[in-house]
Amino acid sequence: MVLSQPVSFLYNAQQASFSLERNNLNRPLILRELVSWRIKDSLNKLLEVTVVIVKNNVQLSDIYVERAVLVPAFGFDGIITSLVDIHDDTLEITIMEKAWHFTRRLYKIGDSLKEYNLVLVDPSSLTVFLQAILDSANTDMPFTWTLGDDIPATSDFDFDVKWKSYYEIFRLVAKNSANDVWFEGKKVFFGTKGKQIFLETDDRIYKKLQTKLDLDVYGNIVHVVGAKVGGVNVHANASNTVTDLQFTYERVVSNNNLKDQAAVDGVIDRLLTEFDTIAPDLTIDINQSTIHKYDMKSGDIIKIISNSPTQKVKGFFRLINVIIGSSKSSIKLQFSKTGQFLPRITDSLDILSAALIKIHDLELNS
Repeated sequence: MVLSQPVSFLYNAQQASFSLERNNLNRPLILRELVSWRIKDSLNKLLEVTVVIVKNNVQLSDIYVERAVLVPAFGFDGIITSLVDIHDDTLEITIMEKAWHFTRRLYKIGDSLKEYNLVLVDPSSLTVFLQAILDSANTDMPFTWTLGDDIPATSDFDFDVKWKSYYEIFRLVAKNSANDVWFEGKKVFFGTKGKQIFLETDDRIYKKLQTKLDLDVYGNIVHVVGAKVGGVNVHANASNTVTDLQFTYERVVSNNNLKDQAAVDGVIDRLLTEFDTIAPDLTIDINQSTIHKYDMKSGDIIKIISNSPTQKVKGFFRLINVIIGSSKSSIKLQFSKTGQFLPRITDSLDILSAALIKIHDLELNS
């Protein structure tokens, strides 16, 4: 692989020599003086840091996409993936965690770029299944990735992929095996991410709490449609005649990865429980100090007890997004009626096996 000159959309980085660039790729740029910053931690997504710096405080020829960066203020090291010249004297830099490298290349076996059918029959072999994908990805990585410990057993799955990056493949395996996927150091983890947070009684968790309640995500009659078997789609339905609402709401979800009657029967009751729930998702403006105190991260579970006479929100919620910023911090949470959460891919909610589905976000498969 030929090493090119540094690429910058804003500056003439051609002044840097080949030897300097090779040295820079092995030695991260250290960003200390920040005008502003934001850390975005979303469940089942890459960790993203955005910083704004003063141009005069750095050597601009040292800043280019693909450059390794270390931000000592919060101990983050990653890769520059975006540069935005937002003002004559300031520059916005987007830095992704090192797992960004999995987005560069498409999943394939050898040099064969085609549609693949990914099938797991023996639940105990998920580690072996994942290792084969990781071995393929490691053929073009700046370092060797390994699997994290305690990869769980999972139910069988069978799905097709075509021209997807290794990152997308990991997310699809997580979705179809009802797991989360996340990255720490040089390891890829599968399982249920997060911990349970027990708030101290005198902690006021939020400065401002915003709720969203939408009937589009409610249903007391639910149908699940799976793949065709013998020319007919397998399906199941369930209903609840006693509800808190005046009218009846009927919903249908469909996914071809539900291959047989047992698969649709296995998710229908949990789906009805989740749909037949009138409870809001939460967005909370929160003190940065509170996030640090409890080390809040995406995937964590918090029990919310209302501490406002005008807010009646309470129950178990899972952190979907955690945003920590120099000027504002917030968390986004999803409610669970039972207090038990199964993992999900937050921007692709058709994980019927996890049964945490909102109908207006679901991509129906014909």
